[in-house]
Amino acid sequence: MLGNRSLGNLGAVLAGTLAKEAIRLLSDGDVREAWSKASRALEADPKGEFRKRLGTVFYSHGKLLTSEGAIQMAVRDFQTAVDCDGRNELFRHRLRAARHALEHSRRWASTTSGATTPGSDFVRRERVIEFCHDMKAKRTVSIENLPHQAVLHFVTEAAYVHRPLAKLPSATHLDAFHALGMYRWRGDVKASDTFSRWIRRMKDGDGTVARHLGGLLADWTCSRPDCAADADILVAVPGAPQRQNERGFNPPEELAKELERILGIPFLAKALGRDNAPKSREAPYEVLRRSFKPGKNAGQVKGRFVLLVDDVATKGHTLRACSELLRQAGAMRVVCVVLAQAVSTLREERAAAAPDTGTV
Repeated sequence: MLGNRSLGNLGAVLAGTLAKEAIRLLSDGDVREAWSKASRALEADPKGEFRKRLGTVFYSHGKLLTSEGAIQMAVRDFQTAVDCDGRNELFRHRLRAARHALEHSRRWASTTSGATTPGSDFVRRERVIEFCHDMKAKRTVSIENLPHQAVLHFVTEAAYVHRPLAKLPSATHLDAFHALGMYRWRGDVKASDTFSRWIRRMKDGDGTVARHLGGLLADWTCSRPDCAADADILVAVPGAPQRQNERGFNPPEELAKELERILGIPFLAKALGRDNAPKSREAPYEVLRRSFKPGKNAGQVKGRFVLLVDDVATKGHTLRACSELLRQAGAMRVVCVVLAQAVSTLREERAAAAPDTGTV
């Protein structure tokens, strides 16, 4: 019979083999199978020298579960990642954010009269009613048994949000850009559309609207596989100090805080800084770029997938400046999500009236 020492050595060898296979599978993009191998490795040798390396596997699987709405299971994986490498600051931040998101989900469920549970496909109908009341939205669609993305479903079916072209100049230095809807400025002939009015209320200092729009953006971000499934941290576009003092808050920060609270992706404050400067749609890029600077926490984006959050994108100058700074700070990937892309009815009409030359 093998002695305890021999059994221990056999377990260590098996665990080491499984750990190497898990790391290889993770590098190949097979997160689920990597997680399975990593779990077996920890069972075979809970205190093996490979534990620290396996933390990344559990962290990646936790991110995948988060994107699927399985926050409770994601918390377990993030806890395991921290157990494997307690010094990894990103693991600790992600665990804390996921716990807050789980608590947020439980609070919703605790006030539901039905069988709703955290991570299920249904949320309480009062969430939509609260949204309708605060946003003064017309209840033009049924709110019975709405899916998990309840408010997003409501505003989409009610035609409050119209999808933009979502095209920005390639010089924005972003890996991807996603816009939920269109925004029309106050002087536009179609400026009275519902979504644009909500955004203006937020920009004018309505914190309640900012909270609702943040929830809307969080629901929508879940549907973007290259956002919620891979993002390590959230970074908000900083506001000009003067405008922030006038409003009492910075809209992109409020949106990012809602994404953190609902999705469990940690929000990194003060990653970027900004001085007062002309509005982005009026200023040349070189002038605008000089108003942005790295924040005191900029070093924490090194090697990370950053989800950059903004409220409205016009020409892309602001996003270009922020993404450049994040890249310089070592960000591995930068993807931007915004509430809306600014559009112009006049430009649309001119484009429609332009003769088709047949060229590409």
